[in-house]
Amino acid sequence: PTQKAEVVEAVKMSNPDKRTAAIGDGGNDVSMIQAAHVGLGIVGKEGKHASLAADFSLTQFAHCRSLILWHGRNAYLRSATLSQFIFHRGLIISFIQAVFSAMFYFASVPIYTGW
Repeated sequence: PTQKAEVVEAVKMSNPDKRTAAIGDGGNDVSMIQAAHVGLGIVGKEGKHASLAADFSLTQFAHCRSLILWHGRNAYLRSATLSQFIFHRGLIISFIQAVFSAMFYFASVPIYTGW
């Protein structure tokens, strides 16, 4: 069982900028699933050990495709939307602060005092 985890660690060491996913269906896959960035456990005949240790639990191997393609795409889009929102929010707050400062002859008075 530890050999599978060592393979995942070797892949992570050789490609530090890449993410790893491990798919397992038995108790001997638990260390591999925990060593990967994302663990997928399949509930099978060997028990629920892998699915309890995993980040995502599946009932069939066929569900991996929809999980990776559809939900991975949605997670990427949500992250991109959030980063754009944060960037534009900062621009808007900076613009409002600049206009407020210009109205008060550039005195160091903040419009937002912070939290």
